[in-house]
Order: sequence, then structure tokens, then C-alpha cells
Amino acid sequence: MADIRTLLSQADDHEFIGALRAPTDEANADGDGARLDRLVSHVSALKTHLDSAGLDGALATRFKARLDEVGVTLKALQTDKPLSERAAKVVGLNALLAPLPLMIPLMTKPRQQKTEAEIVALMAKAMVEAIGMIRTPTTDNNLLKERAMARYYANTVQAVEFALPTFVSGLRFLNDSPAFNIAAGAVSTGALFGGFLSKEIRDKYNVWRTGSKHPELRKAGVALSSETKSALDAVKNAVEMDQQMLNGAKDRFITEHGRELSPYLSKQVAIAVNAYQRIADELAECIGLPAAEGHAENSDRSAKLALALFSTAVCTATTVLMLPDKIGTVDLASDAAFTSALMFSLMADKNVSRKDALEEFKTFVGLSLVMLAVLAANKAANDFMERGVSGLLVGSIAMSALNMTMPGPVGHAAARGIEALMSMSPSDMLNGLKSIGDRVFQMFAGEQARPLPRSTVRLEELDPDLEGALPAR
Repeated sequence: MADIRTLLSQADDHEFIGALRAPTDEANADGDGARLDRLVSHVSALKTHLDSAGLDGALATRFKARLDEVGVTLKALQTDKPLSERAAKVVGLNALLAPLPLMIPLMTKPRQQKTEAEIVALMAKAMVEAIGMIRTPTTDNNLLKERAMARYYANTVQAVEFALPTFVSGLRFLNDSPAFNIAAGAVSTGALFGGFLSKEIRDKYNVWRTGSKHPELRKAGVALSSETKSALDAVKNAVEMDQQMLNGAKDRFITEHGRELSPYLSKQVAIAVNAYQRIADELAECIGLPAAEGHAENSDRSAKLALALFSTAVCTATTVLMLPDKIGTVDLASDAAFTSALMFSLMADKNVSRKDALEEFKTFVGLSLVMLAVLAANKAANDFMERGVSGLLVGSIAMSALNMTMPGPVGHAAARGIEALMSMSPSDMLNGLKSIGDRVFQMFAGEQARPLPRSTVRLEELDPDLEGALPAR
């Protein structure tokens, strides 16, 4: 029950938030440990420093807006929201976004039962996550937006694409049109990349075209005086120090103290860290320095690479098994392309830990992992999920139950296994595979393969004369 426990548990959030909210000791204001009051006051001080740096109006406004974004994320951690406010926002958002993706596969002709079972399983986990967010005192608009994008965005895009062929009888022929399905897949894939990775794509394009992620900032920085650049460099260093302090507090709490954070609070800290990273990168571009490299070396890179490889394999296999459902195939094909890119981008991000990547795996790949098992069983049982309402119910219940229990443990084990395989030499890998083969043989032969007793039968050649005297048959 690891996944559902994680979604509903508040873990050690209270202890972590208590440490962050503890008042700063004035006698040791520069001591170890992140304190929210100190971080928030730094944001105000840095805005004042920008005012005295001699920037023009546009640059000053831009950088102060970035600092305001940091301040919003910190104040979300600093302040508990009323339960009624959290419940109203979470319930309202789910009630608004859930119905359309659920309706489309049911109303399409013919009804697409595997796709409907997939959506039911997704919505079931979204409802459990909604309960977890209602129980999290710091839940704010940034967290709601992030989780709504993760849970609903892809399926809402595909539901909108197939709405006309579903509700307009004269357009139902489009469901069987290869051109329409290919176009829908292309639009879905583009929407996913645009919705989740637009910044990364824009940065890559700008670097390829101009050599800079923010060419307008690099150009504006050329005209700045050395005194202004020194002032901006001081702001950048302060931003990076505060970012490291906040992220370091989270890392130490989990690794050194053996504690656990809920995925919601962990995500809110990540949102704050990313807000710091954005302004640090933009300040570096304006000064003419390389972009900030992050708070630490990418120590979890190999584990995240293993998770990315496993994610790609799972999503690709699930897409094949979804055939011939048109909506489901379009959904999973675009999802496979996007999810692979997302997991590899997390691998390259130094601010994303192994645990953060695993949480994203559970969000974006967890259902595909469940579907791989259920759809494989469905194929072996001659498509039992297509057999009326009973098949739909069995498939929906099975996927929902597995989706709330299986992705976390399996993803963690698979990542560790692939990471271990990648670290092996070819000879060690061959010996490992041979050992697996021996164990499989022993499993089928019995607990322990015992040597068979030697036969007492002796085989000897016949005497030529005797052989010639045998009667022909």
C-alpha cells in the first residue's frame, strides 16, 4: 500500500515546517539552517538592493517580479491556509476537470473500454491525491496548478480533440480516420511538450540560435556599468546562497535525519528552489556569466537515468498493448514521447533528487506501469475487458487498485536494478543473466535441481552377422 500511504500521509511535514518557521536567533543570524523569516526578509532586502543598482526601469521591474515569485513560494511555506479554503479549491478544481475525460471514451462509438478503465484509474488516484492536498496545511495556488497539470492536462487535451467525433454523429467517421488520429497524436504531443517543457525548449532554441538562454538580457547587460554588474552579481550570489540553504535543509532532513516528507510539501520546496534558480540564471545572463549550475553536483544522475530508461520501455510497451482503442493509443503514444523527454530532463536537473524523480515517475508513468500488467493479462485472456459492463468494471477496479499501490515500489526496485546493471562490466552482466537463468530453471525443476540417477541400460552395437539376420519390417 506504499503509494496510497504516501498520498494520504503527512509524513514528517510538521517537524520540517516547524524547523523552517522557527524564529532566527539574532545572535546567530548567519548560522546553519534555513529559516523562513530570514529568507523572506532577504527577498525584501534584495529588492531594495536592485533599486540602488542603477538599473533601467524594464530590467528592475523584471528582476523584482522574479523576486516576488520567490517571496510567494516562501510565504506559502510560512503560512497555513484555512481548511475550508483548501477544500473548496481542491474539490472545485477536480469537479471542473474530471467529467469530460471520463465521458468521452464511454460515449464514443464503439465504446472504448480499455481507455475508460485507464481514465477511471487515473481519476481514482487524483481523488486520493486531492484528499492529501486538503490535509496539507500549506497547500497553495502554485501547488494546485502543478498537480492539476500533472493529473488532468494530458487527458483534457485528448478529450477536447475527440469531443466533436463523439458528440456530433456526422463526424464519427473521424474516429476511424488514420489521418485524424495521426494529427490528434501530433497535437497531443505538441501540447504536452508545450505545457510542461516550454521553458526548456525555448532555452535550447535560444542557445542554438544566439548562444544565450536569454539573448535580450545578455544584450541589455552589455550597456551596464561595472558598478551595476557588481551589484547584480552580489544579488545573484545572495539568491544562490538562499537557494542552497533551503534545498540543503530539505536534503539533510531526509538523508541525515532519516525523515520523510509528503509529496506535496516536497513539491512546494521544489517550486521555491526553482523560483530561486530562475532569477539566478537571469541575473547571470545579464551580467554575462554562465548560468547558475545549481546547489550541488548531480549525485543521483545514474539512478535517475535508470528510471528514465525504465519509463521509456514501460510507456512504449503500454502503447502497443492499447491497440485498437483509438483514443487510448493516441493518448499513450503522445504520453510515451513526452514522458521519456520529461524523465531525461529530470535526470539532467541537479536540483531534482532521486526521490523527487520517483514522485514524478509515479505521477506520469505509474498508470502506464499498471496498464502494462493489466493489458498484458487482458491480451492473454482474449480481451476480457471488452466484454460488456462486467469487463469494464473488472478492468477499472483492477487498474485503480494497482495504480494506488504498485508504481512506487516497482519503480524504485526497477530503477535500482537498472542502475546496478549499468554499473556492471559485460562479464558480470553475463554472469548475472546466467544466474537468473539457473534460478528460473531450478524454479521449474523444483526447489533444488538434483542429478538424475545413472541408467543401468547399456547400449552396444550389434554383431554384423546378427544384424543381417534380423527380419525386415
